[in-house]
Amino acid sequence: MIQPGMYRARATSGEHEVRECGLEMIGVRFVIASGGPADHNGSEFVWWGSLWHEETLRFLSACGCENPRTLEGLSEKEVVLVILGRTGRPYLDDVFTALSDNETRRVLSKLSIAVKRRRARYAKLNPFQN
Repeated sequence: MIQPGMYRARATSGEHEVRECGLEMIGVRFVIASGGPADHNGSEFVWWGSLWHEETLRFLSACGCENPRTLEGLSEKEVVLVILGRTGRPYLDDVFTALSDNETRRVLSKLSIAVKRRRARYAKLNPFQN
């Protein structure tokens, strides 16, 4: 399992799927290039999103995808994945294009704030958790 953190990765493939409820989904397979613990380099992470959700379209655009129907250009850009953990399972919180040092500091700050908020929310939901 991939630990929460920031990872440089590249999308290698994508696929469309229609769920039983009729929702169009897109799955994107990422291969971790660097970042986080070294033992995750080369690991794969699959992310699923609703095909026409604004966040999904932004994620696809960050990867270089110009058309969500054809997935053209999906693996053109290396991206930074922000992976957070929830209930023991990693989930993709955000995707950024390759970053400069200033942008990386901004993302790290955002990640830190997001983790603190999630921990606070979890503590409110589970007051007896140690």
